[in-house]
Order: sequence, then structure tokens, then C-alpha cells
Amino acid sequence: TAPAPATAPLIGPNPASPAAAPLTSPTTKNPPTTNATPSRATTPSRWRIWIASAEGRDVRLAVDSARPLDGLAWHPWEPSLAYIRLGEPLPAAEGKPPGELWQVVLHHGPDRPERIIYSERIATGAVPRSPSAYGLRWRPDGSALAAVIGDSLLVLDPQTGEVRGRRAYGATPVWSPTGDRIAFQQPTGSREWALAIGDPAFQNVENRGGNPRRTAPPV
Repeated sequence: TAPAPATAPLIGPNPASPAAAPLTSPTTKNPPTTNATPSRATTPSRWRIWIASAEGRDVRLAVDSARPLDGLAWHPWEPSLAYIRLGEPLPAAEGKPPGELWQVVLHHGPDRPERIIYSERIATGAVPRSPSAYGLRWRPDGSALAAVIGDSLLVLDPQTGEVRGRRAYGATPVWSPTGDRIAFQQPTGSREWALAIGDPAFQNVENRGGNPRRTAPPV
């Protein structure tokens, strides 16, 4: 039988853009045969995710959104793509000021509906449009998803959206190969960031950065 398709994201103005930067798909028992291409639409008001073969052929539109899409992460072995839909405006309501709705969405392909697995209302302008302000990383066994939204680092259950752990001021998480620890960056001062390592519930977190570098967190 033919190997099962695997996919990898690409971000750029459009699928054929020379400025696009590829991200490889997770290693599986079967070699990758296709690429997914999340990209910004050519029309400024639309954001789109594209699916294409590894050779850049057979391009099809998977997601079309009026809100920015980013923080893309493929499930370790299932053909499911998690992404963040950024900053949908919300009016003032029930004593709350105007805000933005940030969502973590799971896309399963053309034959299954998308699932919103997490939503959070954030004050308008509270989240900067910088790479350290959002991002997704799958646990190696696919049972959890580390999500960065604004100044919070969350560990989500991908089936229910339940928050398994929450850490204020965390960015750029990386899972250990066994999935029992998370390394991430946390601020220690003005523009100073240090390495921290903790369990997925963030009950035991150790600072491992030594003397923090005066820099922004890496992408």
C-alpha cells in the first residue's frame, strides 16, 4: 500500500512566494509525501491555510479566515493541524471592556469540521503581534498541546480543551523527548529572559538560565 500522507507547514504571502519559509512535518514510520501550506492570503483582509504536495503541486485551500492565523503545529502522527486564530474583536459586555477573542483550533482535513479547543478573551492590545506572544507545540505522544497566548503558557488537552497547567509569562516552549518536562523562556527583568524547565502542570519549575541574556525570546 502507498505510504500515508504527511504534511508540513509553510508561511508566506502565497503558496508560490519565494519568501515563504518551510517547516518540516514530524517524523513518522511512513515518509512524508505531501506538504501543508499555511500562508497569508494575497488579499490583506484574508488569511488562508493551503495544502500542497511536497513538490508544491496539487494546492488546495484548507482554511480561509478574516482574522490572522499563526502558531501552526502538526499532530505527531495524525493528519491534524493545530493553529491559533488571533484577536477577533469583542464589544464591551457585562462590565468588561472591549477585548479580543483568541482561539486554538484543530483542523482535521476537508471531510471533518474544525474544532475550537480553547478560547480566551484578552484585553484589546494586551497581546503584541510578535512571535513570542503566541505559539503551539505538541507533546511527543500527541496527548497534550503547549500553547502560548499573550503572557500565559498553557498545557491543553486536545480532546476537551481543558487546561492542564498554566504558567504566567512563558514563551517558546519545547517538550522533552519523554514528554514529562517542558523547557521555556520566562522574563527576569526588562528585556531579560532566562531558561526554565518544569513539569507539564508547572508545579515544579527550575530556573536554568544562569545569567540571563539581554534579549527577546527566540522564535
